[in-house]
Amino acid sequence: MRLNDLDIPYYLKYVPFQLPYRLDSARLDVDATLTFSQSAAAKPKLVIAGMTALRDVKLASPESQPLVGFKRLEVRTDGIEAFGDRVPLKSVKLEGLDVHATRLSDGSINLAVLGQTGKDSAATGNPPEPEPAAEAKPPASGKARTVTVESVAVDASVAFRDESVQPGFATTLAPITVSVQGLSTAADAAPASIRLSASTDAGEQIEVEGTYGVASSALELDASLAKLAPRRYAPYYASRILFDIVDGALDLRAHLNAGLSEQPPRIVVSRAGLDLRDLKLRKRGQPQDFLALASLSVADAGADTVQRKASVGEIRLIKPVARASRAKNGAIDLTQLVPGPGEPRPATAPAAATAASSAPADAPWSVTLGKFLLDQGTVQFTDDVPPSRVVLELSPVRMEVRDVAFGAPATSHLDFRTRINRTAELGVSGTFGLAPVQASLKTRLTALDLLPFEPYFADKLNVTLNSAAASFEGALTVSLPDKGAPVVGYEGNFGLAKLALVDKASAESLLKWNSLFVEGIKARTEPFSLAVRNVALTDFQSQLQILPDGTINVQNLVVKDPAKDQAAGNTPPAASKAPPPADATAGSPVPKSIRIDQVTLQGGTVHFSDRMIKPNVNATLTEVGGRVSGLLSDAGSRADVDLRGKLGNSAPLEITGQINPLAGDLFADLKVSFRDIELPPFTPYSGKYAGYTIEKGKLSLNLSYFIEKRSIKAENKVFIDQFTFGEKVESADAVNLPVTLAVSLLKDRNGQINLDVPVSGSLDDPKFRLGRVIWQVIVNLITKAITSPFALLGSLMGGDGEQLSYLEFPVGAAAFESAGQGKLDQLSKALTERPALKLEITGHVDPEKDHEGLLRAAFERKLKTQRFNELVRAGEAPAGVEAVTVAPDQYERVLTKAYKTEKFPKPRNAIGLEKSLPKEEMEKLMLTHIVIGEDDLRHLAMQRAQAVKDALTTKGQIAPERIFLLEPKSLSAEAKQNVSGSRTDFVIR
Repeated sequence: MRLNDLDIPYYLKYVPFQLPYRLDSARLDVDATLTFSQSAAAKPKLVIAGMTALRDVKLASPESQPLVGFKRLEVRTDGIEAFGDRVPLKSVKLEGLDVHATRLSDGSINLAVLGQTGKDSAATGNPPEPEPAAEAKPPASGKARTVTVESVAVDASVAFRDESVQPGFATTLAPITVSVQGLSTAADAAPASIRLSASTDAGEQIEVEGTYGVASSALELDASLAKLAPRRYAPYYASRILFDIVDGALDLRAHLNAGLSEQPPRIVVSRAGLDLRDLKLRKRGQPQDFLALASLSVADAGADTVQRKASVGEIRLIKPVARASRAKNGAIDLTQLVPGPGEPRPATAPAAATAASSAPADAPWSVTLGKFLLDQGTVQFTDDVPPSRVVLELSPVRMEVRDVAFGAPATSHLDFRTRINRTAELGVSGTFGLAPVQASLKTRLTALDLLPFEPYFADKLNVTLNSAAASFEGALTVSLPDKGAPVVGYEGNFGLAKLALVDKASAESLLKWNSLFVEGIKARTEPFSLAVRNVALTDFQSQLQILPDGTINVQNLVVKDPAKDQAAGNTPPAASKAPPPADATAGSPVPKSIRIDQVTLQGGTVHFSDRMIKPNVNATLTEVGGRVSGLLSDAGSRADVDLRGKLGNSAPLEITGQINPLAGDLFADLKVSFRDIELPPFTPYSGKYAGYTIEKGKLSLNLSYFIEKRSIKAENKVFIDQFTFGEKVESADAVNLPVTLAVSLLKDRNGQINLDVPVSGSLDDPKFRLGRVIWQVIVNLITKAITSPFALLGSLMGGDGEQLSYLEFPVGAAAFESAGQGKLDQLSKALTERPALKLEITGHVDPEKDHEGLLRAAFERKLKTQRFNELVRAGEAPAGVEAVTVAPDQYERVLTKAYKTEKFPKPRNAIGLEKSLPKEEMEKLMLTHIVIGEDDLRHLAMQRAQAVKDALTTKGQIAPERIFLLEPKSLSAEAKQNVSGSRTDFVIR
């Protein structure tokens, strides 16, 4: 049977309905042989063999837009039994297939009309509903027919246009070739081999090759997509992102095994890979790419939907460059790559979510990664939040990760290396895991310049960072348990080198050092513990200044927040709380464990400057060094302290002892020795507060401090050698006291001053300040030197100093008793020890008692004169009248002679002769006629003063020019309790 060039559109007029598309052209050719046979032993048989071809087919829309067309569709068979269960086809060829597919703006596909019959379109004007597909019926034999096709070949092109996106998208796939070999629906048939190849007008290439078993629904394919240009497809994603894919080419490949007849269907992907080249991503309106890379490759990836496993053999990222920035408002640009949230979800969404959440959860996927390699990468970050921009660059970045498992226990390996801002080297390597999360890493950072990060704290500090370089090297461990806080540990070293801080106000160096090295760190967060083998600070210099306003420069390191200060000032002080009872602290946390084996200082210099005083005072402490050993937070531990230095390169400083500043209660047992400090450089202080310059002098200190259980006991021994005031200075702040006298009182004969200033108190006393207490003690000492100089002398000499301020005399006598000599000996010793002192002596009398005493003394002298005369006549005269003694058996005779020599009128008898009187009467008359006047009393006072001076200059060997006799302003002495008025008073000058 032959049929040539049958015009199919001609016969469409016999179709009882109008088609929703136009068949502009279609020709049918048939060249077939029909063979019928029948026998009594067999059923009838009709065999069809030959070729059927449909050619020059053109389908178009009612608007004459082309839809589908092809040059020739040819089907060949060697023989099909019409009543049999096999449909063997030799070949199916489709040549010149041309498809014009368009997705309209409403989302519909123009080719959808080809599946419509159009039966009802004429009556309703609407596209008819699609008819339900007729169920396939088996042949009369009851068996499903087996269809086999030896070969299928398709040659096609597809023009696709999408009007539902803006801007519109269009592409052409040509040529498209499809080849199928050995296609069969037989249950025991071998899978058919499939091959597809296609190219787009942009040079993209699609290759698919594999097999498909129709009966088993088993599919195995190798598929690849090459030279895909993602930027071409911007209309599909541009509205969903805020950046453009400027450039890039993508290759994809995979091997697919699908068992579609299994329940559930199983899809296994293997040997999957991806190659992305020359990718460039750029935010719209920006001049630079925020992400660029030379290549991204994924190799040996796979997945199994039934076993719920996915794996990636290797991910390789070469020369990636990532740029990020933070704006003034704190927003990071890379967090703004997609538009904000859109319209809220429909009301049914929560219900659906609830239903989904109540459904049983699928088994979690297990994902593994064999290796991830990032090489020659660059990360750039700019931050405009600080007052000045911060720029951070990591380059080159190399990171290798191996053996990663998500959702399953595994030991993964990490090796990360980079340079920070082209100088510092950062390295991290080790192992980690994600289930549970844990890591054990070796870390290393060398010479990270901190200057680029200075803007982060520049507005918070009153200092400028000129230089600093941080380094560390050690082992970092991290663990995130299912319950409890994360546990972080670190063992290693840390260093901060070349630190230089400059005071912003004065532009002067505040603090700098060559190296701070913390060695042997062992730290842990849970429970907290810190152990350090050694902290070494070398070649450090600091500047300590008292500013013109009286504040110390280090008090102003942090910029004050006026709002916070005002708020703090308006907050009432909190009421003090009593300590909790003993049992209230039973559940307190475990104390933190801190141990620092040794702190070492070397090559330190401390510059001191007082700018509040004019002229400024400047001092420098050099060669500061030493160590502190054995610091522990244990309450019973004691750390040894040995620190040394020199003031002005000559005065040595030593601090030794034991401390424990890390325990709950501070403990300290320290001794401080500071020797031979030159005092003239501190003249501005003496001029301001004492009113004199310092001509010379050296200061030495021996201080002892003991602090335990919040109480302090201090011994402050002060030694000043050859201290000498210079010229007087006019100062409104100078004390109105004779400070030169105080110094003279304190200095011994060697020009030395020794002071012992003990201090004790409680650290819990808010009014207790050690420096303030010491200063007050010294001020009191000076005041005492001025107001009670003899009391001070006594304390310095180890006796009752007030007893040295006077000397008592017997009534009426100008000579002191032997007990007085002992007092003068002590006074002589004090004056000898303090040669700068001068002594003023004032004699005094008791007007009543000394008057009587002088009277008795004059009477006794008259008697002694008579006895002296007797001794002279007998040739036995003593050295003087004062040496004469009158014996009791001589008294009446001597008294009678003295009485007779008196010139006053005497009692007489009746004949005019002097009466003989008893001795009592003679004594009475003689005493009555002796006259003692004020001059006699004044003379006695001066004699007494002279007697003291003579004793001090002769026996005491005090230079006469240091002793001055004063004319008494009043003969009567100032009343003192239990002290006689018959005395001399002393004043030290």
